Amino acid sequence: MSEFRRLHYFLAVAEHLNFRRAAEELEIAQPSLSQQIRALEADLGFELFERNRRQVNLTKAGAEYLVGVRNGLAEFEAVARRSRAARDGLRGTLSIGTAGMLMIEHMPRIVRAFRSDFPDVDLTLTIMRNPDLFDALRRGRVELAFTTGNPADPQIGHEPLWSFSSRVVLPADHALAASSAVRLSELSGETLIVHPHRGGGSSANGVVMALCREHGFVAGAVREVPEIADLESLVGLVACGLGVTILPSPFELLICSAMVHFKPIRDVQNDGQLSAYWRKDERSQLISNFLDVAHRVGADSHMVAIRSKHS
Repeated sequence: MSEFRRLHYFLAVAEHLNFRRAAEELEIAQPSLSQQIRALEADLGFELFERNRRQVNLTKAGAEYLVGVRNGLAEFEAVARRSRAARDGLRGTLSIGTAGMLMIEHMPRIVRAFRSDFPDVDLTLTIMRNPDLFDALRRGRVELAFTTGNPADPQIGHEPLWSFSSRVVLPADHALAASSAVRLSELSGETLIVHPHRGGGSSANGVVMALCREHGFVAGAVREVPEIADLESLVGLVACGLGVTILPSPFELLICSAMVHFKPIRDVQNDGQLSAYWRKDERSQLISNFLDVAHRVGADSHMVAIRSKHS
């Protein structure tokens, strides 16, 4: 007989102050209930009940014990509820790393929806560049990462979420600024403004250069800006007439300048993919819940949701 069950037996007798009614509620024989209460009293070293032929009453020690048992069982049940909630991803902590592009619109919408659905989960959100995100994921600094690229690591699982298109950014007085879309080959000979290439992992520079090679854009010169340069600096160089650049379409939402034009690229549609990444040995229900929310609210007019899931 477990001590936990004996405590429930004690509670039943204490509430009814009648062994017969308590036994009926517990669906056990009355002699068995009496035996278990005596065994509990023997273990405790004091009597819990005063018994006679007419009535059963709690002793002073029994009344004090009743208060402690009720409080203890209530806390035990609360701990069990919290544990079940943690198992189901309803409470706990989740550390997320994300590429800055997602902070324009997607991640705020997802986080707001998730916090509404799971108010007892504490989220932390860190913005990093791609190679840093994968390193943080491997080191356990984040549990879930949202970015482009492919870490080529068998220990990291991933799930495609959305695709996006690239835009070429032109000065407002560019000869092609009035075009509805631009072929990259039409820009051959012009200066291409990019962030510097980073070895070891996918980089925005590598994606842009590969896109240019594939579509016949042979730059007259490549101007690399410091990696710490913000988006406004990159686009500002274009506005100065010092070259053109290529950016993911979501960045168009941030730039409200008449001095540059974002143009779709002909024959290029949904050329990039944003995915979620996690360590395969630590895929939790919290992560699954967050991804479910991401799928539900992630698609909008600037990115196309990828409906099929890959685990």
